Amino acid sequence: MKKLLTLFALVTLTANAQEDIHLSCPDGNHPHAINLGLPSGTLWACCNVGASMPEEYGGSYAWGETEEKSAYDWSTYIHYDISNYTCNDIGSDISGTDYDVAHVKWGGSWHMPSLEQIKELLNICTCQPTVMNGVNGELLTGFNGNIIFLPCAEGKGYYWSSEQYKSKRSDLAYDLWIDRSGIGWNLKTRCEGCGVRQVINGTNNNDHEAYHSVFDDSLEWHHAGISKLPSIEYLRKYNLTEEDLCSQFYDQYNLWGTKEKNGKTYHNLFIYRNRDECGVFLPRELGYMLDYPHGFTDLQLGLREEDGRIYMDKEEYLTLISDGSYWHNIADDTYIPYPETSDGELVLYDFTKQAGDVYCSVEGHETIYVLETDSVVTLDNMIRKRLTLSNGYVLIEGIGCVNSPGLYLYYLNPRDIVSDDNVPYFDYSLMTAVLIRKNGKTINVFSQPFWDMVHDVLADGIREVTVGEKADNNMYLPDGRRIAEKPQKGIYIHKGKKRVAK
Repeated sequence: MKKLLTLFALVTLTANAQEDIHLSCPDGNHPHAINLGLPSGTLWACCNVGASMPEEYGGSYAWGETEEKSAYDWSTYIHYDISNYTCNDIGSDISGTDYDVAHVKWGGSWHMPSLEQIKELLNICTCQPTVMNGVNGELLTGFNGNIIFLPCAEGKGYYWSSEQYKSKRSDLAYDLWIDRSGIGWNLKTRCEGCGVRQVINGTNNNDHEAYHSVFDDSLEWHHAGISKLPSIEYLRKYNLTEEDLCSQFYDQYNLWGTKEKNGKTYHNLFIYRNRDECGVFLPRELGYMLDYPHGFTDLQLGLREEDGRIYMDKEEYLTLISDGSYWHNIADDTYIPYPETSDGELVLYDFTKQAGDVYCSVEGHETIYVLETDSVVTLDNMIRKRLTLSNGYVLIEGIGCVNSPGLYLYYLNPRDIVSDDNVPYFDYSLMTAVLIRKNGKTINVFSQPFWDMVHDVLADGIREVTVGEKADNNMYLPDGRRIAEKPQKGIYIHKGKKRVAK
């Protein structure tokens, strides 16, 4: 126990809750609720259900069961109807119910973690393989320096979430996994035996810093990843499922190093496209492949930031999207929607705009307005300004546009990509991750799991993007006017997405 106590700071806080909140384990009288400084305020237990100390794995439970057993398979799963070969419906989220083993065993405010709480834990905390008192596992350290330890049983660890898989397959539930390759989340069949690390819901952590610049002097690199999702029309046309789809295009944007041009200092932007021997997220049987190398980079653009605006050199941008360049296939070069300055620069992003302002106006094209401005807290505990535009696009300061088919640089002028029979390949892309490396430490800034979007689209035809803590449930017309109800016909905006009423 002495070894354990040397790992944990002996500091205690008391909150208005049923349990004391601790920065780390203050003593050997486990369990304790650990404050990892997570934006949601979620408190994680110091040890598993059925364990008496952090390095013990504790009990194994099938999803929705509250007692251990000697065998874990469909024949012993109490929520399985063997006559119909289907799982009984006990709810898509069992948190806090009689099927929640953490709530049943520990009582009070304890419950199994949701998938979002697991994702937040993995995104915010630094994860390090560790041996504690002879037990392998992962040490997770929050922004505030506080820690929890997740042990492995026989080299692997699996921890249930409270949520069932979002598709029609009711036999799967989400889990957190640990093995020699690292830590992450995935799916397991509900009858399997897994551990449980319980949580307590908290209030949002308000200990945030205001964002000031993506080009911080201490920044070593800035990395953004964007993936493409095929259109609803395309999916329906070819009756596609997940198993029918090749890997999606994945674009990586990396900023590092600087260069001088026309008396101004620009940060170098490297663009890397990763294909992994696939086409552009098309069905395998159609055989569409692109004749481009496995991966490639183009360094053709410099960016600089000043007073809430991101600038790029117009000459470089035109070269990047000119006929003959690969990126000509992504951007529409028949018009430039980004304002030009007297110095020959283009304003790629403008976060000085306010609600009601015109964001983009080009003759012959739809005028784009700013519907709303607000702030969101990103995974690095930074408060960043967010703009929601009348075309449904969402822009976040220091991140970019998170939901335009035009990706990072062409979000206002994407090129339509259609198949031979005029069915669009894509009408959506997703900013999947943003990371920065600062003072030798890699920090997650933003994360949206791409395959979650795929599951939602294939299951429901719904495309929703979580881009911060605040959600606007109002509806708007494309010109920015708020409306009380969905129009009978035409385009309207809801939750930052363009929708069509038919």
